[in-house]
Amino acid sequence: MDIELLKTFLEVSKTRHFGKAAENLFLTQAAVSSRVKQLESIVDTPLFSRLRNNIQLTPAGEKLTRHAADILLKWESARLELARHNDGKTRMIIGATAGLWSLLLQKSLDFIYRNSPNHLLKTEIDSDTALLKKLQANQVDIAFIFEKPDAENLAFREFMSFDIALTTTLPPTDFNELINNRYIHINWGKNFQVWHLENFSEISPPIIETSLADIALEFILQNSGSAFLPFDLLQPELQQQVSLVDSPKFTQSIYVIYNRHNQKAELLRDIIDSLQPKIESIQPQVDYPVQM
Repeated sequence: MDIELLKTFLEVSKTRHFGKAAENLFLTQAAVSSRVKQLESIVDTPLFSRLRNNIQLTPAGEKLTRHAADILLKWESARLELARHNDGKTRMIIGATAGLWSLLLQKSLDFIYRNSPNHLLKTEIDSDTALLKKLQANQVDIAFIFEKPDAENLAFREFMSFDIALTTTLPPTDFNELINNRYIHINWGKNFQVWHLENFSEISPPIIETSLADIALEFILQNSGSAFLPFDLLQPELQQQVSLVDSPKFTQSIYVIYNRHNQKAELLRDIIDSLQPKIESIQPQVDYPVQM
């Protein structure tokens, strides 16, 4: 089957408009319609219901959307791997949540690059759950996440840990007043969420909820407020602009994970072994992209 048929199908399913899909794919509307009809003929079922200008996916179309995205992802991965084979290099994919990239890993990418001369690096940003699925499918080689995996084929170790405590730019006062006044809630992962609910279930609703620490930090610097942040990981100049509140602390672990059956497993272990002390050495210098 022509892979372009699936690309066209996904574009129509996204735009719900043949004309817009044609513009995005640099095709004529007739070509888009023809490709969709050809795909419907191959799978022998309608994929869209067409009622005037209201284009909707049929139940079969909904199911195919998930499969088509997976097929295209695997096809692109295979195409790139084959294209790079002649260079004697293979691809190494490193995944983490957006928060972990900004918190620690961005500054370590150069180290990984210099220690992997025969590999072309690709970075992935995704949720913990999605990264674990990609590790299982060997679509990601190494992942850094907040949660410990439970799959037998995934090898993991605690890469590092740090304390999270209430940090504020408001005038000094007691903990209960600060957490109930201009509080920004950061989702540091499932374990933190459970701990937070057990300890602070009666507090006022936060004014902002986010999964990115840099968003919370920038907000409290610009507008005043409080958030649970890793104070020890802030650059010294940022530590001078905030106050560490006498409050309960949560120890957050970061796990590094790879698939035991990955063909590059030995290399992955070596990279992890060499990267861990590098990360530990730069801990005090971690910063966030905050406009000062």
